[in-house]
Amino acid sequence: MSNVICHICQINLALKQYDGVLLDEDGNKPCLECVIEDAESNEEEDEQ
Repeated sequence: MSNVICHICQINLALKQYDGVLLDEDGNKPCLECVIEDAESNEEEDEQ
């Protein structure tokens, strides 16, 4: 199961070991860039 593409951006290789909440209904995993982007957007929402 190598070379899995990120289900969010469809560009980068997805993380192979990820226990976060960014899994879609099929259990697909995001890449590191999408994880970071999601974390940053969550921080902005928390500040408001």
